[in-house]
Amino acid sequence: MDWRDIKDRLENYGNCPMITGKRIAPPKESKKYTNKLMKDFWDKCHEDRYSSFEEILNSFGLKRTDLSYMKNWYKNRGWTAIPHRLDKSEKYGDEFVKLSKQGMSSNQIAKQYDLTSNQVLLILKKMGVEFPKSGRQKKVSIEMAKSWEQRISQGERPTEIAKAEGYHPQTIFKWLRKLKK
Repeated sequence: MDWRDIKDRLENYGNCPMITGKRIAPPKESKKYTNKLMKDFWDKCHEDRYSSFEEILNSFGLKRTDLSYMKNWYKNRGWTAIPHRLDKSEKYGDEFVKLSKQGMSSNQIAKQYDLTSNQVLLILKKMGVEFPKSGRQKKVSIEMAKSWEQRISQGERPTEIAKAEGYHPQTIFKWLRKLKK
């Protein structure tokens, strides 16, 4: 949030009916939507632009269905609209790329920043990080299987070969059986 956003927010906040005392619509304070709750929610939405609406609603003990009521509440009383959420890749992108290059997995990064691993992977993808293809997509050639057979005859264990080559040990065993046939 830069100084222009803060200035706009303060101008709008000072002009809103709740602060000036002017009444546009008769304030009906319900048990669920108190004026204090609405003001706190509005403040939180302006302060924390990176959290989703759902996360903010959950922090107030509200549901996603309450959001449309709240937006109309603000509109009817002359408050400014709740600002759109900003993309988390703007906030965390560079940090995630740095941590990813240091060798941290998406699960580890997600736990550190209280996000899901899918959110972390999406942000890394937006930042241009390319992911290596998994071992399941590697194709095994007959020449590779023959070289594995030679290594086993020299005393190397199939599990060691699998780990070094990036394959599952069952793949090694399967190809060795194919060669024996």
